[in-house]
Amino acid sequence: MEKPCGVVAVLTDFGYEDYYVAAMKGVILDTCRDVRIVDVTHSVRSFNLHQAAFTLYAAYRYFPAGTIFLVVVDPGVGSGRKALLVVSRRYYFIGPDNGILMPAAKHDGIEKVHLIENDIYFRKPVSRSFHGRDVFAPIAARIACGLDPSHVGKEISMDGLIDIDIGFFMERKNGCVKLKVVHIDKFGNIMLSQNFTDVIIALNAGVGDEVYVHASGATVKSKILEVFSKGMPGELVLYENSLQLAELAVNMGSAEKLLSVSDGDIIEICSEERR
Repeated sequence: MEKPCGVVAVLTDFGYEDYYVAAMKGVILDTCRDVRIVDVTHSVRSFNLHQAAFTLYAAYRYFPAGTIFLVVVDPGVGSGRKALLVVSRRYYFIGPDNGILMPAAKHDGIEKVHLIENDIYFRKPVSRSFHGRDVFAPIAARIACGLDPSHVGKEISMDGLIDIDIGFFMERKNGCVKLKVVHIDKFGNIMLSQNFTDVIIALNAGVGDEVYVHASGATVKSKILEVFSKGMPGELVLYENSLQLAELAVNMGSAEKLLSVSDGDIIEICSEERR
């Protein structure tokens, strides 16, 4: 278990229009003045657990060891869902038991899971609808400033905890591969569910080759290039993204709009045009 480094990284679906993020940060600083707070994002689509889980999974590994991740995308707030502190090999993850913590924590290697139940550390009175402020934020601050995880609540087994499958898979058939859309960024770039190297090997293709992308009943020709910027403006490009995953992008455009797809959709890529 890594010693906390004093950084609390916050990820929510709260947006920036309301007071919610500021209130959480205020509680963190009021609890422990020496904490450094970093925003991961507050633009997760409302209630979108898959997007929250994927964003945390993609971002967590670039933070210093000992960072505490405070993740509040919590449509079940006020219900009987558990509140969790997950301790991994290098990090701490705090949030509801709805799956959003698990892909990142499992990727790093979970060592312990604690229920957050010792209310002496909560901000009083505890709102039924804002556990981010009254439960999760003060616990994150206290862990950042040295509280031993055992004090927040009993250690529990991972059995029965909710998990989210962020969708990494590839299906091969007749010179084609089927992949899932695991994330679409603000540029309309489409992140796919397998690493780039495995995809082009399965297609028996390489950089400079053309492939055919089938989505939403349409077929669009794409070129395999080192990066989207090497394509012609408006050209669909298949390339390796910063997570080493296969990604489709349109140079100076939107692959999302071109292909009319959403998170979770299946895209088929073939090495030859269908006749």
